[in-house]
Amino acid sequence: MSSIEITPQDFLKQYDPKNHIVLDVRQDWEIKIAFYDKAQILNAHNFDSWIQASQDYSRIFILCHHGVRSLHAAKMFQDHKVTHVQSIQGGIDALGDLLEPPLAKY
Repeated sequence: MSSIEITPQDFLKQYDPKNHIVLDVRQDWEIKIAFYDKAQILNAHNFDSWIQASQDYSRIFILCHHGVRSLHAAKMFQDHKVTHVQSIQGGIDALGDLLEPPLAKY
């Protein structure tokens, strides 16, 4: 993986639900406001499980509100030798604008 970040536009072009997974690091209250149905929850309680499951996917995309927490999480995956991971730049705020219908802002 050449870059730890991917634009929302490139993510939408490249995402393959059969081989890729989207992990959402936002808090529950944030997810309730702007729910992205393709994402699974990633938090401190299940981080190790997702590290172990990472080999089941050819690519892992991580999502948060604006892209800061997801970038941090992607770096944590890389620290665990998982290299096929990318943070979605701008988070759900940027991605949500490209979806139909657009997701709620908060």
